[in-house]
Amino acid sequence: MRIGYSSSGGGEKCPAGFHVAVLAAAYDIGRQKKSYAGDEKIMHQVILVWEVDKRDSKGRRFTLTDYVTASTNEKSGLTKRLAALLARPPTEADYDTDVVVGKCAYLMVKAPDNPEGWPRIDNLTPLPPGFQPIKAEFKTDPVPKYVENARAKAVGGWKAPTPTPPNKSAPAGAQGGALPSREPGDDTDTIAREKAGDIPF
Repeated sequence: MRIGYSSSGGGEKCPAGFHVAVLAAAYDIGRQKKSYAGDEKIMHQVILVWEVDKRDSKGRRFTLTDYVTASTNEKSGLTKRLAALLARPPTEADYDTDVVVGKCAYLMVKAPDNPEGWPRIDNLTPLPPGFQPIKAEFKTDPVPKYVENARAKAVGGWKAPTPTPPNKSAPAGAQGGALPSREPGDDTDTIAREKAGDIPF
């Protein structure tokens, strides 16, 4: 699981500790080549953008990006994140940006292991009782450069996911499409079982 891009700029890093966070956006980046345990795999991936309740010196919220494999396996990293956002095990219908973008979870952010590193999400749980959710301030338009760069590396080229019908109750900034599930040729389920579903990219 590769996490830790800070969109706040200026090299400021999200402080370690517990944070209320909103899932501000979800971007499909297609099938990506990844090396794990000495093997090269092709996995369909999604970038989840989390915005936390702490701000940098310019008043902007810290943002963490979370690269996860698009798997509906019950032990996958994506399922773990949706369960935290929904405070229950997700159903098939929940693997949709109209459902989850704009919802909040409680994140434990771990400090980087070295000065050049970035903070990462160590754990996430449903928002505890009494904690107030936050609304995303993240701008989804235009698509961030790091998303475009990742899509440019997609195996076989990136194809936009099939959009779901309009949902009037969807939060602003929702990407409006079903999150991709396993495709032929993906090793998603095998990789997703590693480390209890946490993909180390």
